[in-house]
Amino acid sequence: MTGSSVPAGSATEKVRSIVIPAVTLEDASVQAVVEFLREESRKQDPDHGGVNFLLHPSLAANQTASHRGITLSFSRMPLGELVRYVCLAAGLQYKIDDNAVIIADRGAPLDRMETRFYSVNAGVLDSMPTRQAQPFKGPGG
Repeated sequence: MTGSSVPAGSATEKVRSIVIPAVTLEDASVQAVVEFLREESRKQDPDHGGVNFLLHPSLAANQTASHRGITLSFSRMPLGELVRYVCLAAGLQYKIDDNAVIIADRGAPLDRMETRFYSVNAGVLDSMPTRQAQPFKGPGG
């Protein structure tokens, strides 16, 4: 996120403010690490809401990817940094949304593209020229 304000209680704000006192992971699966992060974020969060962690469907369905052995040891680590190191160690990517942290394989698309269609009356664009241009002549024309 840029310098914009972050809503209080959002996942973005919580991964910045929650500090995990100690972490020792030895050959842990992605699911085990995500469950650890979920539980620890609740314990360390002053309002005990914690952070919602989600596995992208492509990662959850891939048994080989989700059983990567993650080995790390840290003390007094901010939750956001811990997520970053976990993803680096496992070759994963993550996205912090307002409501959750989404963890996915490197190739999985994390940003949605939205396509919108708008109805325009016939002739509207012809009646409002925006610049001088030559008429389009299609192939062979």
